[in-house]
Amino acid sequence: VAEDDPKSRELMLAMLSSKGYHAIGVERGDQVIKISRNSNHLPSPLI
Repeated sequence: VAEDDPKSRELMLAMLSSKGYHAIGVERGDQVIKISRNSNHLPSPLI
């Protein structure tokens, strides 16, 4: 979850977690690419 507002990011992470998703929170979108390169999972964009 890329969101610059910490409260919004935590809310989105909590919502995804409650639905059974594994999510990582970051401040900037470029961090998503960096993390996904080091992971065995493909990122799923949410709009």
